[in-house]
Amino acid sequence: MAIAVDIGATNLRVGLISDDGCILRRAQSGTSVKPGDPGYLVEGVISLIRDTIPDEQIRCCRGIGISAAGPVDPFAGAIVNPPNIPIARIPVVESIRESFCLPVRFWNDCFSGAMGEARFGAGKGCDCFVYLTLSTGIGAGVFDDRRLLMGSFGNFAEVGHFTVDTRYDLPCGCGGTGHWEAYGSGRFIPSFFRSFCKAEGLSSSGIRHETAKDIFSAAEQGDPAAMKFIEILGRIQATGLSSVISAYDPERIILDGSVVHGNWRFFETRTIPHVRAIGGRMPGIVRSPLRGDAPLLGAALAVFESMGSAGP
Repeated sequence: MAIAVDIGATNLRVGLISDDGCILRRAQSGTSVKPGDPGYLVEGVISLIRDTIPDEQIRCCRGIGISAAGPVDPFAGAIVNPPNIPIARIPVVESIRESFCLPVRFWNDCFSGAMGEARFGAGKGCDCFVYLTLSTGIGAGVFDDRRLLMGSFGNFAEVGHFTVDTRYDLPCGCGGTGHWEAYGSGRFIPSFFRSFCKAEGLSSSGIRHETAKDIFSAAEQGDPAAMKFIEILGRIQATGLSSVISAYDPERIILDGSVVHGNWRFFETRTIPHVRAIGGRMPGIVRSPLRGDAPLLGAALAVFESMGSAGP
């Protein structure tokens, strides 16, 4: 067995996973941070592991695999300058390794997701695919010739920072502008909606727009401003997907994350029909059958296969 941890900007998840991909125990909590106090988040991870997995099972585990919203420094075992977490550097591995006296493997959450899909999901039998998650942020993991591409510093395929727009020129959490994440992620869809309404002279009064779910619900209920926005958002998402195809030429794109699973009909009708491939060869675009578990499963695989290691 292995302990798997998935540190997201919104949610923190822990699982006890067998080497055949069975999730034996799991728990989830909100990602709780204190600005300037990286140890607070790490203590939350340690507490959730202890609350979820009995000591006797922890002692039987081969190790702990951690996937984290990037960017990450896999060599130092730290999250660095995350655009969606208000702490510049979060050392993760050392404290967790010392707390449980187990080997710890640590890498980018999208790499974990891609590994999970390759072994247990829509990437099985696929030589070249992109795992793409749209949730609080946007990121990707890329398999090419059955190999996970890592990059020189362990942060390959930060696709959320592809430029997808210059008209609204919205600020991204990384400090740039016009980036896909600033438009199509769960965190930024509400602010994109407000900017869109202002620029187009549309009224958003009477529409609850604190979350992406609010806006999709308003569109489903026939609100004119929300319906027009959804059309534009679909094309923005399509621009991002088209850029992924141009960059990586995959045979399949696997979509995951809360924005995808909560609004799959939107992607089928408003996004995928507008996706274009420069070379004319369209990959298959599918929804992850693992429904959010791919990063946990990939984190466990990092332990079983000793990949992406940080620590002993």
